[in-house]
Amino acid sequence: MKWFKRKKNAPTEIEFLRKELPLSTLLRWYIYDSGLGEPNDLATLLGLNPVSDEGEEMENSDSDMRMKRIEFIMPFLHTIAEMGADVIVSLQIDEIRKENPDNTEEVDKEENLMRLMYKMVGMSALVGAFSSAMEIGLIAPGELLDADLVEMEHDDE
Repeated sequence: MKWFKRKKNAPTEIEFLRKELPLSTLLRWYIYDSGLGEPNDLATLLGLNPVSDEGEEMENSDSDMRMKRIEFIMPFLHTIAEMGADVIVSLQIDEIRKENPDNTEEVDKEENLMRLMYKMVGMSALVGAFSSAMEIGLIAPGELLDADLVEMEHDDE
């Protein structure tokens, strides 16, 4: 299976079992699913065209569906993002303290901000990866989980 199909002067696409997905689509999904800012502003900053009001409504609806599909793993993704942030912050703080052991006031002041920033980066990457992978069929919940999801949806009606 080819992951990247490259042609001279053609946009790069990822080829999956059932779909070809332009990277611009994957980026737009990431923008909407991550919730890191106003989607049209981010799209413009990243070289994409902004969407119309109707397109915005559709993109938000599609994002809601992708997010619903990964709702069951969100606590796990939060945990992984927190662990990643803790590891990176610990490494950085250790380096800062090695260079200047008397710098505890600055370290204490910056530690929470660093942790928050790294958690946001990790969480947005995980959410973007899992929501997109679920959408294109690269990953899917197991049969037992599917049965549980169907049962939970049925109970809500």
